[in-house]
Amino acid sequence: MAYLLYGSAYAVADAWPRLGWPGGAGVFVLAAVTFAACAGGAVFGGPGYLLVVGLAGGLGLHAVAPYTGLAALFVIAFTVPYRLPVRWAATLVAVDMAGITLVSLAVRLPVAALIGVTIGIGYCSILAFLLHQITLTRQLAESRVREAAQAERTHLAREIHDILAHAQSAQIVHLEGARLLLERGDLPAGLDRVNRAVRLARSGLEETRRVDWDA
Repeated sequence: MAYLLYGSAYAVADAWPRLGWPGGAGVFVLAAVTFAACAGGAVFGGPGYLLVVGLAGGLGLHAVAPYTGLAALFVIAFTVPYRLPVRWAATLVAVDMAGITLVSLAVRLPVAALIGVTIGIGYCSILAFLLHQITLTRQLAESRVREAAQAERTHLAREIHDILAHAQSAQIVHLEGARLLLERGDLPAGLDRVNRAVRLARSGLEETRRVDWDA
């Protein structure tokens, strides 16, 4: 933000003595629009068309007062991978590099400075694309880890449910048999069925614990 503000203010200060009040006022408006577009589109994540406005404003400032629009152009080059789809981002970077080259030639910028600025914008944009790709790759990896963890939890829950359902079904069968036997007065057989139901309950609990420990 400070770099953008400095470039905009310096453009106005440089152009006003040379162009007078009408020209200076025009440069002031151009600088204000450029600063607002870059801040809104790049810093605060506004709509993508603000980046186009900021790019045009940066080239205009560079034409009026050489070097003053570079802040906007570098901000645009570094921001577009995060704000636009890859195809549109690459197109805007190409326009950025072509525009800075043409404007620099028009204002008779030294060749060394022209080459340095163009290479700098290209390097900045490549670095931004790489950093953005690394961020996307990390987010994708984290998403897959979360999905795998969720799938494992779902599998464990289903397995525990199956174990408990099987154990409870068998317990109900034995307990129902025990009830019938006790109603007929067959106490030993009824107690045997109750003991079987208890063993099934303990076995189901142990299997459930073993599933939790294995996880």
